[in-house]
Amino acid sequence: MTIKIDENLILAAVFGEDSSSSKQEIEIDERLKLSEFHVNLERRYTSKSYSSKILNDAEWHKQLHFLYFNNFNYGTSFVGNKNFKEYYPLNNNQYNEVCENLEKKGFICREKMSEKPGGSTKDKRTETTTYLSPVYDPHTETIIKQKITNNSFYTNVNKVHYSEIPKEVLDIILKDRKLNIVHKRLIFKVYRFNKYKLFGGVDPNFIHREEGRLYMSYRLMDDLRLSRKEVEDMLEHIEKFGYIYWNKVNVYEENLDQDTRLRVTHQRLENSKEVDIITPTHQLKREVIND
Repeated sequence: MTIKIDENLILAAVFGEDSSSSKQEIEIDERLKLSEFHVNLERRYTSKSYSSKILNDAEWHKQLHFLYFNNFNYGTSFVGNKNFKEYYPLNNNQYNEVCENLEKKGFICREKMSEKPGGSTKDKRTETTTYLSPVYDPHTETIIKQKITNNSFYTNVNKVHYSEIPKEVLDIILKDRKLNIVHKRLIFKVYRFNKYKLFGGVDPNFIHREEGRLYMSYRLMDDLRLSRKEVEDMLEHIEKFGYIYWNKVNVYEENLDQDTRLRVTHQRLENSKEVDIITPTHQLKREVIND
């Protein structure tokens, strides 16, 4: 089943005339699940060379849990262990230890509302501010805190350092016990190179399949510390669990500054060829439908 959108009314509204002769239909893949909202996720959280050195498994999940519930404009949240147990079961002592570690390392700052200027002693909530992730120096094994609030202002002007993750899928991934942390990093890495408007999925220069053979950037294996076989196996796993699927597209090779890159084309050209690219199942609505 394909969802079809009649562009006739849109064209008429834009050009002020009857556009029935220009009527087009946009076909939306029924496998897609569209999201209205997203979470800006720093690329450091998808890198094993960074996150595994500075965060343990529970801390990594809790930090992403804070980011999921963040007020987008202020970078703050009031979420606690009662909610986190749905994602990662910890007792209260373990939870407090995780939050204390995140605060010591410079990922968050916690403040009791009752102790804030003008606060009420009846307000038992704790406000958590998420910071830009600290810098890790692998040579000295030291953590350099940044204390820059991770809010919409900062993330919008520094988009190159972030991946846009549909909010619904971040919630699902964090709760999914079938996935280990490496699976989750791989899914987020896939979203890093996902450009649905341009490619219909993930940039084929990052990863694609041609005549049954998998081609991938060395950066993927290097950053996740995985072999080619391990990446292939994990892609099969996340496909089986419904996070991605393979999509056929036409590409052609383009040479720019001695760099050969694949370009997706919606037309069959004399020098084009068909390859399979990865399409994440969850996409942002604005990337799929032009309102």
